[in-house]
Formats: sequence, structure tokens, C-alpha cells
Amino acid sequence: MILKEGIRQSAKNWPDILANITKTEKENKINYAYHAGWADGDGCLHLDFYTLKITEESPVYNLANTFLTSVTLSTPEKRKGHGDPTNPRKNTALFGRRYKYFTHKIMPFLMEKRNQGYQLLKKFNLVKKDYSYLEYTYDEFSAYLAGFTEAEGSFYDGYNKKGKQNFKYGWSVSNTNKSLLTTLKRLIKKNYNVDCKVVLHAKGGKNQRFSAQSEQKVNRKDRYAININGKNSLPLAKALYPYLMIPYKKEKCKNLIEHKFR
Repeated sequence: MILKEGIRQSAKNWPDILANITKTEKENKINYAYHAGWADGDGCLHLDFYTLKITEESPVYNLANTFLTSVTLSTPEKRKGHGDPTNPRKNTALFGRRYKYFTHKIMPFLMEKRNQGYQLLKKFNLVKKDYSYLEYTYDEFSAYLAGFTEAEGSFYDGYNKKGKQNFKYGWSVSNTNKSLLTTLKRLIKKNYNVDCKVVLHAKGGKNQRFSAQSEQKVNRKDRYAININGKNSLPLAKALYPYLMIPYKKEKCKNLIEHKFR
């Protein structure tokens, strides 16, 4: 199902697409460090295209409105324990010139999927020697971490799902790539002067269930996490808040900032 109709990519249409990208950039309506965080999380950098396929629509529409691509609604997930069948994923994809342009823009900020980006650009003889690596400014890292948090993390704002106070406030992210989280740990200390640890979040194994509700068993890697609680999470919350796009995560971040730890 098509939710938003894009412009067909062609040599004739590319000038209009590029003009819209440039206009969006000048108006600061697209942040490539933020989208690099999504790419390192739930985004998929294939050799021929990039796709962002998630339940929350804001990041998808931000990308689609910039590159004038279509947004489609995925078929509701029927497998037990796999996503929310009442909230199908929204998808947009970048091919050809769009993909090459996007990859150039996010390359300076990518961590985990940097090699995939290089492979694409190498395929089209577009690799530059001056792509920075882990040389974020404070704002760039905050934008990247906001995107990565929306993809792989959460804020807990002191209330449980029933709206009752549970007095747990903080921020967390998790991923199977331990070295990526170790790098984030170092950059969090550098940018926010906050100490944190990388801990084992879930042990992998051949017979691990996908979820408590699922009967399906899958091969699964160890999953690691960074958890920052209470007042120590406030520097991150304040830095990430301006870049967050998903409404409920932005609201939780705001609740965390306005808590008594302030």
C-alpha cells in the first residue's frame, strides 16, 4: 500500500530531486548524522539500495520528503513475537543517484556500517580519501546518538505502561556489536562527561526464543547494552532532545529532563 507517492527517478527528474534535497538541507530539515544513527541501527545499506523500514513514520517521512521517494506500508506481521501486527512498518528506499548522494552524506558519521558504505561508493568509483571517522562535533554526535537511540534504545521516564510511577529514570541502548557500544561509551564520556559500562544484556544461543510469546526458535548472538540511570542520564537527554523525531520517545525524554534530578 502506497502512503506517499514519490517522484520516479530518471535523468529528466534528477534536477528537481536534487533541488529539493538542496532546499531541505538549507532549511535544516534533514540531519545526516541523525540518519547515520538510524543506518547503523535499523537501516539497511544494501549494495544497490538503502531502505528504512520501521513502525514509526517520522524518520521515514523525513527521508522520503527530502529525496522525494515513496512511502509504502508493509504487510502486517503475522509471525508471533515479530513486531506489532496492529502497527505495520513504513518503508522508503533510495536507489541510484539518491542512494549515492545519501551515502556520501552519512559516510563521515557511520560506525558499524561504514564498510557497506565504502563498498557502494567503490562500486561507482566515488570513494573519497577525506571521509572523517569518529571526528564528531558535539552537535554531530548528539544527532547521531539520537538516531541510534530511536533505532536501538529508549528513555525510561519514571512511569510504567499503566502510568504509575516506578522511580526508574534513564537512557539505554542495546546491540549485538559490542565494539560499537564500546566506542559509544568512549564518545559519551568525551562529549557529556558521563561514565558508563557495556554489559551483557541477553545471552545468545542456538535455542534462544525470539520472545517470551513466540514459539519460534532462532540463532541469536549475544546482545550488549549501555544503561545510564538517574541524574547521570540528564546530559544525554538534554543533548539528544532537539534531534529526536519519534513523538513518544521525545515525550519520554522531555519527562526525564523535567524530573526532580534536574
